[in-house]
Amino acid sequence: MALRGNAELIRLCLIVHDVDKSIENSEIEETIEQTIGDVSFEIHEGKLYSIEDTPYRKLYLNFENERNLNELMKIGAIEIHNKRFLVSRYNRKDTPHSGRITPYLLIKSSEKNNSKKTLKDLTEFNIKEYFTTFGKVINFQRNDDHEATLKFAHYDIVDRIILTNPSHEINGVIIDVEKAVSPQASDINYNTKTPPCIHVSRLPHDVTSEELAQTFGAHVANIIIKTGYQRNELQSASQDNCEAWIINTGNERQTRDLAGKHSGKQLHGLEIQCNVTHEPIYRFELCRKFRLGSCSYEKRCIFKHILCSKLDDCLDKECRYGHSRKRKVESDVPDEDEDCEDDFYRLKISNLPIMASKEKLTKLLKLKDNHTSRLIFNERQSESLSSKVAYVIHQPALKYLQTQVRRFHDQHYSYDTLNKMKCQIEINPNYYKREDKHYVNDCPSTTDSEQSNISNKIPSKRRKIDEISPFDQAFTKDEKIKINFLF
Repeated sequence: MALRGNAELIRLCLIVHDVDKSIENSEIEETIEQTIGDVSFEIHEGKLYSIEDTPYRKLYLNFENERNLNELMKIGAIEIHNKRFLVSRYNRKDTPHSGRITPYLLIKSSEKNNSKKTLKDLTEFNIKEYFTTFGKVINFQRNDDHEATLKFAHYDIVDRIILTNPSHEINGVIIDVEKAVSPQASDINYNTKTPPCIHVSRLPHDVTSEELAQTFGAHVANIIIKTGYQRNELQSASQDNCEAWIINTGNERQTRDLAGKHSGKQLHGLEIQCNVTHEPIYRFELCRKFRLGSCSYEKRCIFKHILCSKLDDCLDKECRYGHSRKRKVESDVPDEDEDCEDDFYRLKISNLPIMASKEKLTKLLKLKDNHTSRLIFNERQSESLSSKVAYVIHQPALKYLQTQVRRFHDQHYSYDTLNKMKCQIEINPNYYKREDKHYVNDCPSTTDSEQSNISNKIPSKRRKIDEISPFDQAFTKDEKIKINFLF
């Protein structure tokens, strides 16, 4: 490839995001050639980074000409082995949020203005009219007299604006542009619509996450089970009420293909049913700080960031979804109605050796002293069994439990035992609650389509969690350094 200036090299470079180690560079080349034809480009690998203990890398593609690059950007992604990898244009490293995919653009009054004109001298129409020449503007929000944020229909529009020039002139006013995160959210992936997942019903009461993982080709950390049971010996297996959700299944087409492939299969004598839906949202797992537009953890936050469908126009004071700090309606969610106790997640750890102790497991899981009461051993199990079962209950953060499952599932309890621990995430269990109380489920999940009227539907049987940050709630001090690289 001939030598080029830095500006041209940047303009002719694309990034393939979050490529795992199972994908070979030759597969990337082959897929691109199958997609846009015979093209000439070079591949350079970025440094490895981890997400949920899985190593990923970014790939940098240097093209010979801009036409081929633009053809690939019209598609926006490449698919290999049913995995979809987003593609974006490269920005200079000194560009704010360089390498980040975002449809938001921050515009600011430039110091290059010789006159006293600022952004306040431009109307919303002036600004939208100018930037519409690059692509469709979805939203405009004026932050103050000197700054505003625009949302575009596609993140590539933002990249093209910045690559064209970091400064633009509108009606004599010079403005600087840079990438921005959402004024309502701290990451592009946060949306009012949760990802697709597979809801599996008609499951036998004794099904395990490991069985479902093998059936669906998923990781056990991506399976949430609502446990079932047989009420008495006269009832048949068909009367069990176990169900499960398989998450992180890809895009909607991939999820529908996977559901159709397995729906109707026999499992323990039952014909399971698979339906595609969106991941359920439980009130207790919504980030309280994100609700106020003040969560600084972004991807590292262990709680869910789900935008309110009405954004800052929401008039519901008790809405628990995400808004920006500019929302005029003051949030007024009662503290006692903050965390639904009856629908918390729990982590089941089975196949523990009979000599397993609460003290050792507490240390292994790195539970903080004030959380040891959440670790419960099944004291009612038969003495004839060769293994024990334990539960970590009252867990509001799915992301934290997924990390624990990835760490401990199929791992030895200790070096001197043969037992490999089996982990599974459960939701809405009706036994092994705090103080072994039995409750009726009264805190249903919700999806984005119900956001506008859900606030008053949830009973107020809640427990307030300690007033500390979401990150500190679930992780020990020693774990935080490692977790920073996971999310």
